[in-house]
Amino acid sequence: MMKLMGQAVLFMEVERVDKDERLDAAAKVVVLMEALTRGKGRLTVRDLEAQTAVPRSSVGRLLLSLSSAGWVVRDANDRFCPSLRFLLLGRSGNISDVLAQRVAGPMRELALATGKTALLSLLDGDRGLCVHTEEPEMAVKFVAHPGMTVPLHAGATGKILLSWAPESVREKVFRASPVRPDGRQASESALRNDVQTIRRQGWAFSQEEWIAHAADLSVPVFDQSGEFVAQLGLAGLAGTFSDRFDELLQKLLATSRVISQNL
Repeated sequence: MMKLMGQAVLFMEVERVDKDERLDAAAKVVVLMEALTRGKGRLTVRDLEAQTAVPRSSVGRLLLSLSSAGWVVRDANDRFCPSLRFLLLGRSGNISDVLAQRVAGPMRELALATGKTALLSLLDGDRGLCVHTEEPEMAVKFVAHPGMTVPLHAGATGKILLSWAPESVREKVFRASPVRPDGRQASESALRNDVQTIRRQGWAFSQEEWIAHAADLSVPVFDQSGEFVAQLGLAGLAGTFSDRFDELLQKLLATSRVISQNL
């Protein structure tokens, strides 16, 4: 009997140690993610060790796991920052600042190279929300601004968001058959066909569906784990895309890939 009791106590001690180790690892993850989220820039393993008192070996091991999970991004200089995917989990209050830091440069280059307004939008429930824009240095241009809402059923910007939205959101928009800003009804069958085509080809283009006299060309942006994150597009006057369509699309796709490496 005493032997059995001893074995039971030993088993309970081992189970408690395992549980404590799991809790300890979880606490370290929390501390690391808090440090990364508070940071003004990207942090190295040495930076995180100094800020959190977590041993360097543990920092490296946990960062590897967090990177695999898509919660942190590692750059070519072995510096780390929280991924956009992680920030979106809690709709972090500094998400606009984080986005601006990571997309402003590539989007500015895109706007200057194309002469079009570059815009980035996120899915916000059953609508889109513009979160960053870069305008070309031209007198006549499409003007967009952060905070502008985007319909999902009209225009390339919204249809990219619709095409990669959760199924429940897509079905809600399909069944609503809403009226487009141009006054035409967006039929369920037409929207379903548009989404299938857009997902297959990887881009969307429209003229005057969303805004009069404007056209937009848009592509999806994915994070490093392949999860859809945002819409990236070029907007300008209707009729100014056709002569340069392939060029504009290739520049847009290239910029999307650059941004994806930072998310």
